[in-house]
Amino acid sequence: MNNRYMFLLLGLLIIISGCSEERSKIEQLTDDMPSKTIKVSATVEGEESGTRLSMAQDGLDVKFTWVVGDEIKLIFTDGINVVQGSTTVSTVSNNGKRAEFDVVIPAGSTSSTFDLYGYFGSGALSAITGEEAIANLPPAPWAATLPLLEGAELVMLRFAATDLDIESPEISVAFQHVGSLFKIFIENTSPIVLNGVTNVDIFTETEGAVIYAHQNNGTNTVKYDVINDLFIDGTTAFTNQLSFITSGGSDDISPGEVMELWGWFPPSQESGHVWPELKLRLNYSGGELITNDNKPPRVSPTAIGRAYHFYATYDGADLSFSDVYKQKLIDSRDMSQYNIVEIGNQTWMAENLRFYPFDVEVSDPEIESTTQPLYYVYGFQGDFEDPEALQIFSLSGLLYNWAAALDGEAGSGINPSGVKGICPEGWHLPSEAEWQELIDFVETDHGNKLKDKLWWEPTSSSITNEYGFTARPGGIRNNQTPFYSFLTTSGYWITSDIVSATGMRVVSIASNENEFTFVDAPKVYAASVRCVKD
Repeated sequence: MNNRYMFLLLGLLIIISGCSEERSKIEQLTDDMPSKTIKVSATVEGEESGTRLSMAQDGLDVKFTWVVGDEIKLIFTDGINVVQGSTTVSTVSNNGKRAEFDVVIPAGSTSSTFDLYGYFGSGALSAITGEEAIANLPPAPWAATLPLLEGAELVMLRFAATDLDIESPEISVAFQHVGSLFKIFIENTSPIVLNGVTNVDIFTETEGAVIYAHQNNGTNTVKYDVINDLFIDGTTAFTNQLSFITSGGSDDISPGEVMELWGWFPPSQESGHVWPELKLRLNYSGGELITNDNKPPRVSPTAIGRAYHFYATYDGADLSFSDVYKQKLIDSRDMSQYNIVEIGNQTWMAENLRFYPFDVEVSDPEIESTTQPLYYVYGFQGDFEDPEALQIFSLSGLLYNWAAALDGEAGSGINPSGVKGICPEGWHLPSEAEWQELIDFVETDHGNKLKDKLWWEPTSSSITNEYGFTARPGGIRNNQTPFYSFLTTSGYWITSDIVSATGMRVVSIASNENEFTFVDAPKVYAASVRCVKD
């Protein structure tokens, strides 16, 4: 792919599915039957949401494109024989997202079906008899500056297509990622130069804990079993750190500058392999700096096919983690970025929250609950390719019911609420009193001063958005058909206040109103969420 890769929030699905990938015998094919050529169409799916990475940055996104001539290593097996092969991309379409290539099925098999595995990335397939399905990964460091990471072509993609008819003229497959990208930002906010930075480490101080990511152990070439999607035991090591090196072995970070370091590592997906509490350590000519705070431990194994960003600032005295980079809030759970705005003594998200847990799906609008967390996208009826619903999701976020917004916590009416709820770390769900503080600060005509200039119907020249709060009319999910109502005409935001066992307090404003009001609503309704900084 000539160093153009894309990472996805969603799992990438194999289009062609079939029997088990386990194989017990490895032999070479004979020449009893002629070879056959089939056409393969390959995609990397799931681009409709989430953080996407390529080696050419666009904010937090990295765009992926196939390029004619990209080499793909192949493994064929008919259940008895395993044979290596390779091919190159011959045609690219759909803005570089779809690649086509021809696959020559080896001669000699008497089976009517076969399995096909493809691998894109650095390293070569093993030449050792009995290891035909093994890719030998490079021993070079798997973390460096972006150009070095690109040049090493470390990012790996794999597809598996099983139980294929040998007479098929063409098939479709989808590549999935084998690892994830990890990106470190170190911003120097001090007036002094950080001289001679050699490397930055992600590490844990938790006794006995390790970071469950495969990495080169410093002595052996890492071996990856393409058929079984496994890193071979004994060739990788789980340690208590991941190290990222600088380009020339020693770089400076001047005041106001940001150092970016990248790494590619395959996180273990085994149950119980949960990453511990993490710190950053920066090594430079003056010694070392260690963050004075920690990234909290994860609650589930770190996912594959995503991007994980670690932001830190150096103020001349301390190195500290930060969730804000260039006036953007970065939600470490899914790497979504949000505009933020300071109004009075409060710091607000200037966009509606888009986060929902990775292990749940967007809720069907006909399903409702006062106790089960539910996550809706306005207009979503089960079609994950619906462009209108996806646009609404991007611009207006999710609609959360009470249980989802509170995320298992009790409600609160004080200022500040103290209810983190569904908000990112360091942010919380505001109470009615906190919304009232915002309104009191803006004073007269506060609705028009806080509304987004776009999206409201009908539009009004009175809308100024002068504080940058950018309130949008995301509508609401109610409890009767057609379930979704008031998109472009009204906005509703859940507060942390409890009204009753079945009722909650909601902030609302309509297109024909110039002031926010507080109303009661059933907890089965779903509305937008804005978070405020702790």
